[in-house]
Amino acid sequence: MKNQAIHTTLKTGANYRTTTIERAGASHLVWEMDDSDGHFQLLSELTAKQERQIKSFYGRLSEVSILQHPDWDDVVKINGKRLFFTFHKGTELVAYAIVRFPNKRIANVEFGPVATNPRSALAALRRIRIAVKEATNAWYLCVQLPWHTGSKTEYIEFRMDNEMTAKRFFDKRNWSSSVIDTHKSDQEIASAFSSNHRRSLKKATKAGLETREFFTDAEIAEFNRIYVDMYGTRGRKIDESSNLEEYLKIRNFFKRTGNGFFYGVFKDDKLLGGMIIIRQGEAGFYYHAATDPEWRSIPVQHLGVVAVLDELRSREIRFFDFGGYNHMVDENDQVYNINRFKDGFTKHYVFYPRLLYFEFVPNAVRLLDGIQACKDLIKKVIRRA
Repeated sequence: MKNQAIHTTLKTGANYRTTTIERAGASHLVWEMDDSDGHFQLLSELTAKQERQIKSFYGRLSEVSILQHPDWDDVVKINGKRLFFTFHKGTELVAYAIVRFPNKRIANVEFGPVATNPRSALAALRRIRIAVKEATNAWYLCVQLPWHTGSKTEYIEFRMDNEMTAKRFFDKRNWSSSVIDTHKSDQEIASAFSSNHRRSLKKATKAGLETREFFTDAEIAEFNRIYVDMYGTRGRKIDESSNLEEYLKIRNFFKRTGNGFFYGVFKDDKLLGGMIIIRQGEAGFYYHAATDPEWRSIPVQHLGVVAVLDELRSREIRFFDFGGYNHMVDENDQVYNINRFKDGFTKHYVFYPRLLYFEFVPNAVRLLDGIQACKDLIKKVIRRA
């Protein structure tokens, strides 16, 4: 076997060095910085030891997003490439982040940097900004901090205002959600239900519906069929085969890691609808849900949500997270109806800080948003033609 050609490029700067290795047609990046705070790296791939360390760190946190699990991009299809950022003090990992690039001009850190405290997160954020600017072709870095609004995020934002220049926009991309605390009694939780939801729950109970976890290949395939059919009635086509492949990968990921489950509502052992719940620290995240269009007259999801609250308690997961809540939609948007469904259970909202944009090219955010808007408009014209 012939030796594969290896080309190495080295770039150095203040306290950092960037090594790019071209091997077998692939580019491997290693950016490193050492200073009084610790050792920082931005990597295109992890060693087995680094991966184990990150997974262990992830599993110890009470507030964390599945988007920062190193296996998630291998489970679901996420466009673009990713890099891994790590922050060590000695041999101890104190913060990390997965940085995704939907295209070469945009870098995103979604619900990161992952850290146990805001000081470590701020130290990581400082170096992520430098690493992305110096080692990639990104025009800007967008960061959604990992915690909802509170003392941790206020500390980071206060310190940032004195150290780093970041633009902040408030629009529909800013994350918020609604949650139910399963530590509350059934009576306390039910007191927040709307009168319509109470009637729906009575109707579902009278219909003789049952709830349970499901995980067999046949059950996953049936849930997938329901999901595809439901969106088909809304005019959105989903490829049934590729979606099933993804659902089976999610099921296998859950079996391997314990980070979630599929839960269904049945009538005489026939699946009428269900949901995918992802464990994110102390929260069960409402990832996907679907009801068979032929059973729309029965409030399937209403009963499913209430049953999942008990399931979360049994798994010692404190919060039920409704998977996001968009406050900036009008009544003609399908999301508005989804919001109404969630509001019928609770109006306890959690908000996350405004997105942080670090621009490396002047006005890069508005420029790239404008380009994308033009592309979207052209697509609409072509579809109508």
